[in-house]
Amino acid sequence: MDVNSLYTSIRHQDGIESVMSFLSQNTGLNNHQLKFCKDLLTLILTRNFFLFEDQFYIQKKGTAMGSNVAPPYANIFMGQFKITYVYPHPSFMSHMTFSSFGLGMRRPSSLFYNDLNSCVPGLTFSINHDFKSMHFLDTMVIIKDDRNI
Repeated sequence: MDVNSLYTSIRHQDGIESVMSFLSQNTGLNNHQLKFCKDLLTLILTRNFFLFEDQFYIQKKGTAMGSNVAPPYANIFMGQFKITYVYPHPSFMSHMTFSSFGLGMRRPSSLFYNDLNSCVPGLTFSINHDFKSMHFLDTMVIIKDDRNI
């Protein structure tokens, strides 16, 4: 499974809550420092302007591609998403397998897939049912008949 258009799909409030939860649980920041981080992140996310065909727009959802905050923001959000929705799902352990490339489905479950697609508005996943190949970042990984990659 893969998330579609992650950077532009995260609602600001959901992303900010995920980052704040992560920071409060995994750092020694005090309340004033946490509030400062939240204020800065809110400013970065909600004041992102871009130019398209000679007109300025404000990005109302997601984070800008190329922004320094985008990779850790998206990673923290997806980490919180997994903790909240994926790992507790009743089908998770019976349908998942772990590999060096991450998580894969042993037996694709439409229930699991549909449930994940309905957890957060705007966040959708795609699923690859091919057991001989998969996309990994910008690479197509293929398992040959001789079991070599």
